[in-house]
Amino acid sequence: MLSMLRRPGNAAVIVVCAVAVALLAYFVASARSTTYTAEALGVVVPSPSITPDQANRLAVTYASLIPQDGAIRRRVAAAMETTPADVGRRLSAVNDSETSLLRLRYRGSSAQDAVAGAHATLLSLTGGNPVSTNIAPRSVGVVHLPGRATASKNVKSSVIVGVVLGLGLGALLVLALERGDPRVQDGDELEYFVGCPVSSFDSLSDVGVRALVDRWRMVMGKPGKLGNRVALLPAREGLDAEVRYVARRLAEAEDDAKSLALGPGEDPEPWLDARHGPANGGGSRNGGGPNNSIRRKGRSGFDRGSRQQGNGRARLLLIAGHAPGGASGGEALAMMCDLTVLVVPRRIRRSEVDATVGVLDKFGARPTWMILVAAGATSPPPARHAEDAPASPAVANGHAKPGPSVPLRGPDGRFKAGMQPRR
Repeated sequence: MLSMLRRPGNAAVIVVCAVAVALLAYFVASARSTTYTAEALGVVVPSPSITPDQANRLAVTYASLIPQDGAIRRRVAAAMETTPADVGRRLSAVNDSETSLLRLRYRGSSAQDAVAGAHATLLSLTGGNPVSTNIAPRSVGVVHLPGRATASKNVKSSVIVGVVLGLGLGALLVLALERGDPRVQDGDELEYFVGCPVSSFDSLSDVGVRALVDRWRMVMGKPGKLGNRVALLPAREGLDAEVRYVARRLAEAEDDAKSLALGPGEDPEPWLDARHGPANGGGSRNGGGPNNSIRRKGRSGFDRGSRQQGNGRARLLLIAGHAPGGASGGEALAMMCDLTVLVVPRRIRRSEVDATVGVLDKFGARPTWMILVAAGATSPPPARHAEDAPASPAVANGHAKPGPSVPLRGPDGRFKAGMQPRR
């Protein structure tokens, strides 16, 4: 239950339910007619046959007995010209702890009714001939008879009850929503029900991205003459931009890696020859489609954002494909590559992930790894060090002089912490 509360929106649902039910209770209580309560105070009197301790214990018994006793109800009902059942709803008795005091309360529709009901209740218990045989003669004395009643609509207690009921209703609603439409919230949950490693891409630093790529190399083993090929596939339709962003950022982390984005319906096979490029240098007839994130250079067809711009062979090719099971045939790309990685957005339905994994299972290309991203993540995180920060367009184009540089070395000639250049 605590994990459900940490998910976005669930706590808000519970709060909204609590507030809504509390407001409803407030308006209902405010619309009700005012009730009046009068209190009569009696005491269980010690006697030669009843010690003070016994009187205290007897007062506890009387407090439970009086509202339920039929003879007392009938006597008060006759005095109030109502029914015994109505008296049972209006009458209550309370014992002060560790004392022999009895507080007899009667609620009425008017102050006069409340005072008369409290009077009739206490007087029916006193004297040598009480109305109930369950009350010992002369065991109850009068301490105070009410002269007035207090008015109340019980708004405060109604609101408190409404808040408690609203919290319970909200918790049940959240539980029903989670059971009926479970969604992926974090990597641990995704890894649990799919059964393969998951990396949260949003929180990965550049060092973490390089470590992730190195781990994939270890899983794939020594590359052959075609190098290693990784298929990056979205878990559902509509995530092509996120997948291309992941592919670009992964390729930028390694000097011998390149990223490639397939256009809609584009056949991936021509890109998987010995040079990691199309056999005829032309790619698809539509140039990779309008959604292709690659800006081609000459005949290489490689991403200009990668560190190696088509010079020589890429030992790692990261191919951004399309969702399996659709018209674009993402499962075909998965069968041609050495490693299949599924890009999963947060808050995706589990049923969608299960369906995609099921399609890949049918073709023997079950995902080896999963990447969890935020929906709409299409740009890299800001640079962390001065050496990573890109120059402004004017400086890059040679139209302006760069500003003062950040010194990388200290007075002793050594690199400052965090300023070591990359190897």
